[in-house]
Amino acid sequence: MEIISVGGWDLLLRWIHLLSGITWIGLLYYFNFVQGEWF
Repeated sequence: MEIISVGGWDLLLRWIHLLSGITWIGLLYYFNFVQGEWF
């Protein structure tokens, strides 16, 4: 249970933040450039 510590939570939240950012940019790209052609 060493991952449940201050450093572990910081690392976990950094990864969640990174993946959320990549997902958000991907969704914006998709709806602007892929779906945007149809509207």
